[in-house]
Amino acid sequence: MNSRIKNHIAFWIAPSLFLLVCMSIYFLDVLGLSFVIAPGNNREFGLIENVQLLTILSITFLAFRSAQRSDNRLEKIFYAGVSIFSFIIFLEEIDYGIHFYELIMNILNSEGEAKVYQGQIRNIHNQGDIRHYIKIFVYTSFVLFLGLLPLIKHKLYISNPALKWIIPSSKYFGLSLVSMALLNRLAVFLDQNVKDPVIDSLNGNTMEFEECYIYYIALLYFYELTNKTFPLMKLKLGR
Repeated sequence: MNSRIKNHIAFWIAPSLFLLVCMSIYFLDVLGLSFVIAPGNNREFGLIENVQLLTILSITFLAFRSAQRSDNRLEKIFYAGVSIFSFIIFLEEIDYGIHFYELIMNILNSEGEAKVYQGQIRNIHNQGDIRHYIKIFVYTSFVLFLGLLPLIKHKLYISNPALKWIIPSSKYFGLSLVSMALLNRLAVFLDQNVKDPVIDSLNGNTMEFEECYIYYIALLYFYELTNKTFPLMKLKLGR
């Protein structure tokens, strides 16, 4: 298998097929397995949420290992920052452990909603318009940084080695973004026009499927980055 086919599989075919299967099972309730994707009592324990968590932890571990292995101060600081930031995102996604506490302590009422933390602040990113602004920032940065820059960087005559290092090398990120956008529109259509109203564990939040793809794209980017040579190798640790 040549590298082009491998890149197509890694950047958009494999994640698209995975999400198509998950969306089909959830929206069409294939074999009555929609609860596997997002359980009715608490969607946080469904497959789609936990795939997100595993992807975020993969970024955290990848960055942590890269920081450990580097003997360059700036590279260590960069990857340590990425590792800490991604772990904070992980904590946000699990509501800082609240829903695990609820599960362990068995403090759910008959509707499956937590008694103790119902109505309380569970995380930061879902407060007010924060989620909306995060969404705009992610979309804009992904399109410009991951989608556009790899296509035009050869025309920009960038001489700074740090910029060359941090700008994505692969042009396949654009395909990832296109497939992610198409899958998002498909999820919205299935939710509004096909899904049985009885199946409502996601409560119309079809972005959960898109978030899986967003975290996966971020993982691909940092994996690519760790396989590049850091440009400032003269700045050794302790010097």
